[in-house]
Amino acid sequence: MIDDPYEILGVPEDASDDDINAAYKEKARKAHPDGGGSAEEFNLIKQASTILLDPEKRRRFDKDGIFDENKPNNIMATAMQRITMFFVQSIQATLTQTLHLNQLDLIQGGNAFFDLEIQNCHKRIFEIEAQIKQFEKALSKLKTKRNKDVIRNMLNHHVSELKGNIIAQRNEIRIYDEAKLILKDYTFEQEPSLYVRGIYR
Repeated sequence: MIDDPYEILGVPEDASDDDINAAYKEKARKAHPDGGGSAEEFNLIKQASTILLDPEKRRRFDKDGIFDENKPNNIMATAMQRITMFFVQSIQATLTQTLHLNQLDLIQGGNAFFDLEIQNCHKRIFEIEAQIKQFEKALSKLKTKRNKDVIRNMLNHHVSELKGNIIAQRNEIRIYDEAKLILKDYTFEQEPSLYVRGIYR
């Protein structure tokens, strides 16, 4: 899923069409699978250029972050799916475990769960960035007499995949942030539980 087309192409928000085309050609050449890149990264670069070179799509993205007219808000739709999944699993847990619904606050629990997922995403980004630095350091020391540096191409491909993983993790953070914003509009009322004959009511 595409995140920020400007960031993907490495161009400023006031970039001209010529700037965008130049950035696209350079990044697409490096990211193309035939040149040692990854199909995922290549497709992201292609989508980013498509958005920024279309005046209407670019205007819509600059205005409200929308980049797909058929999917007005991908982040919100995915956030709603995550919330629904959390609610379903939490409610089902009360049917199969000794946990009672009155012992839960689905909103508080949802926020805590999403906070934990955001922390995990940041942790993964930190770890991936450390890996990338090590690979780039190794690449700077790698020398060859061969005309075609096949080892460098393979390592560059791996680094491209790592960078793609960072984009994916940042997108996950945006989804969980959106989920938390949605939950702000909700409360979960709890009734005092009555313990009658060994059964919660």
